[in-house]
Parts: sequence; C-alpha cells; structure tokens
Amino acid sequence: MVGQDLLKAKTKRLSSLVTKATADLLRISNSTFSKTLQEQASSIEAIKQKASSMQAFNALLMVQNPDIDDYVNLLSQIIAYPVIVSPTHQDYAVSLVGRQCMTHRNFDALITIFTGTHACFQQYCLAEGPGPEGGIAPSKHRVIQTVFKESTLEAINKLQIADVCRAPTPNKSVLIDIHNVIIHTKRNGLGRLFVDRRELNELKVLTAMLDPHNVPVTELIAALEAQASGHVVDDDVEAQASGHVNSAPGPILKVLLEGTVGLRFVVDAKIVAQSRQGEVQCEQCFEKYKDEVDELVAGGGFYFRHPDTDSRTVTLRGDMLDSKPFADFLANGKALQALALALINKKKKASVLEAVNVLERKVWIKMAESFESMAFQNTMELAMDVVIALEKESS
Repeated sequence: MVGQDLLKAKTKRLSSLVTKATADLLRISNSTFSKTLQEQASSIEAIKQKASSMQAFNALLMVQNPDIDDYVNLLSQIIAYPVIVSPTHQDYAVSLVGRQCMTHRNFDALITIFTGTHACFQQYCLAEGPGPEGGIAPSKHRVIQTVFKESTLEAINKLQIADVCRAPTPNKSVLIDIHNVIIHTKRNGLGRLFVDRRELNELKVLTAMLDPHNVPVTELIAALEAQASGHVVDDDVEAQASGHVNSAPGPILKVLLEGTVGLRFVVDAKIVAQSRQGEVQCEQCFEKYKDEVDELVAGGGFYFRHPDTDSRTVTLRGDMLDSKPFADFLANGKALQALALALINKKKKASVLEAVNVLERKVWIKMAESFESMAFQNTMELAMDVVIALEKESS
C-alpha cells in the first residue's frame, strides 16, 4: 500500500511537470521571439519526453500484469536518458521477458536467459557492473534462478490427471522441451548455465516421469530411486566424485512426493519401468558384446603378422572360427538380437539391432582384411616357390 501511494505521488508530480512543460512550449511557440528561444524549447521538449516516459512507466508499475513489450521498451528508454532505475525494476523486466518466452514457447530465447546472454542483460543487468570474472553481475544469478523456477513451476502447475497418459500432451511437452534445450546447451558447451543445479537435476527426474517410454531405462530407474529417497544425486562430475547429494527436496521434486498429479505420474512410471526390465538386461549384454568386439578387432583376425615388422612370418589361427573369442561373439550376437526383438519399445528395439549390426560389420571388416592378407601372402609364397623352381631348372 505504501509503495502504491509513493507511485501515485510520483506520478502526480510527473504529470504536473508534463503539464507545465506543455504550457511553456505553447507560450514559446506563440511568442514573437520563438526563433530566438528555439534552444530553450528543445531543452523543455527533452524534459517533457523524459517526464512522459517516466509517467507512463510508473503507470505500468501500478498494473498487476503490465504489457511486457511496453514495460521493457519504456524501461530501456528511461535507462538510456540516463535515469537511475531501481534494480528491482530491472529484475522484473528479466522476469517478464522469461514469461513472454514461455507464452510463445520460445525455448531458444529462454535458454539465453538461463545462460545470461539474452539482450535484456545487456540493457539492464550490466548497468550495475559485471561480476569479478566478467559477465553478468552476481546478484543477477538469483534473478535467473528465479526465472527458471517460475517457468518450470508455472508449467508444472498446469499438469492434470489427463496428462498421465502414454501420448504426448502440450502440458508435458513444455517441460520436456525446456529440459531438452538445457541438456543440448550443456552437452555442446554453448554457455554456462546460471540456474540452480539442484532444481535442474530435479527437472531431469520429473521429465523422466513425464516421458517414461522414451528416456533411457537407466535414467528412468534413477529417477524412481530419487523420488523414493526424496533427494537427487548431483550430476556434476566433481559433486559425484565427492558423493554429494541434495539432502532436502526442492520445489520440483516435492511435486512428485506430495502432489496428487505428481504421484500419479510416479505410479505410471513404475509400471513402465517394470515393463522395460528387458531393456536393462539388453543393455548389460550389449556392453559385454562391445568388449568382445573390441577384443576381436584388436586381435587382428585369424591371420596376422608378428609385431616384428622386419619379419614376413605370418600366423594362421585355423581354429579361430570355432573357438573363443570368435565363437562367443557369434553366440552372444544372436542372443543379444533375440533380447532386442523381445523389447516392447520399438525405438529401443530398432536402435539396439542397428548397433549390433554396426558392431558385426566392424568384426567382419577386420576378418575380411585378415583374409586379404592371407591371400596376398599365399600368392607371394607361391610366386617365390615358382621362381626358385625355375632357377633350379635353368641351372
């Protein structure tokens, strides 16, 4: 209430200033000395414009949901005059820009807020000076974290029981898209994220629950474990090395611990995780299969030269096709394909089968190279025998 009274008083004073400046300009324009007073008229016009902008801005401050573009544009004008503006007004501008990004589902622009690279930071946040290492001021880190929390919680609050289904819905897609854009930014080193790390990890847990069929099964199981324990393990490498965990659940994880809709998502995710147990076994077998392939390729096939490069001696491993590790490779490849074919998730089934085919081709290419080396060596040895025989005959 006190703030509103102060704004009203300030608006009243600015209105009086605009009225007086307008009257002064009218008197100058009607004066016989208007040309002589042109410089004074320009100064009064500048004061009028500045006061009018500040008056319009104060009017927006008294509105509960001001027009975002008007607020941002007026704030930019006032700062450019220059006029000292409260950091609170600048922080609110960043929050409004984030809300606008969410309204238009412009997640690429939203991520630039999370990384502190959005144009609004150049206009507002750097006005109070950058941090000790450059970039945005440390006080703005909290603003970014607030925007992230508001954006995600706003989307979470729109989730309904009807969204607990296997098909994608607009309410779920918003959170999944935010998470995917953040992960893409992190993986590709596109900028430092200033969002709270705990809330970011909790968003990862939530999106796994929202889309349990399409996340890696290991991520789904980890998300269920985090929900059951009430905390998430920090995904930062250094934090993992120290075994750091966030002991208390944040606002996002609380939705999965206490919210009616959140708990329904958890129940559905558990059902999906149980149906995807075959994927766990499939992934374990696939890792073992990869090791066997690496061993075979490193061995050079069944026919190879000795490490001594000066020697032309070659070794034929005639029993290789029937003994380890090649026999295990063939058997495990068939077993892995059988496990993949039994998977319910069609995308996972296709990806595993394709990965197995890639590894098989890798082995057979190495075997083909081995056959080629053997054929070449046999040809050379046969040629040498012929030459020696001819020389003996001629002598």
